[in-house]
Amino acid sequence: MDMRSSKYPYRLDVETRLPNGCITTHGYAAHHPAEFRHWAHARGYVLWGERIDRVDWENWRINYYGM
Repeated sequence: MDMRSSKYPYRLDVETRLPNGCITTHGYAAHHPAEFRHWAHARGYVLWGERIDRVDWENWRINYYGM
């Protein structure tokens, strides 16, 4: 997988790209929210030029913030 943004800390061990170009962890981030603290800086599912899968981000947010 290519890294489109040099700022985004892409994790090859758990992150992949969907056909639409979004980054996903296939639920890993929701189960380990502290490992993805940087997602808290995302605006509209975009973080440092990278789009995060909306479902993955929402599940992470619920577990990270406890909402």
